[in-house]
Amino acid sequence: MTVDGGSDSGPLARKFDPDDTRYELALDEARARLDYQREAVNGLRTRAAALLTAINISTSFLAGLAIVDKSLGPYTWVAVGLFVGSLVACLLVIWPWEVWQFHISGNHIIKRWIDAEGNNSLPALQYSLANMYHRHYNDNKKYLKRLAICFQISATMLALEIVGWLVALLII
Repeated sequence: MTVDGGSDSGPLARKFDPDDTRYELALDEARARLDYQREAVNGLRTRAAALLTAINISTSFLAGLAIVDKSLGPYTWVAVGLFVGSLVACLLVIWPWEVWQFHISGNHIIKRWIDAEGNNSLPALQYSLANMYHRHYNDNKKYLKRLAICFQISATMLALEIVGWLVALLII
């Protein structure tokens, strides 16, 4: 088995000692990193759900006070725009995107490693899986960073929205 899951011929061919347990350690660490990353995604989504609640409560309360006399000044429109922007950014975090890669299907492992010809020893499988999990981690990392930025934008827009509503209240 090679690094890319192919046969034992070519420059990527690698020999594996069946008694070498270091590949098991590498695989365990790669899995742990993906588990930690999955927890980070779920934690960010949980915080975004709480932020969504704060967005709705603050907007309903402050907008209700600011729009009592039905006059919509410029600060009111700014606050409404920030509300919409904050809402959209928050929903981007909560949305169930199908880009995450946290595991590998058993069928993929059977076809690519167990039933494959060549070096299909357990250390070879562990080596290849650890490398694949590492690639998944790196792919997920860029999506997680984007979600974190959306969360920060949403929280900042909420703070600015509250300021907009308060200014609108003070001007009335």
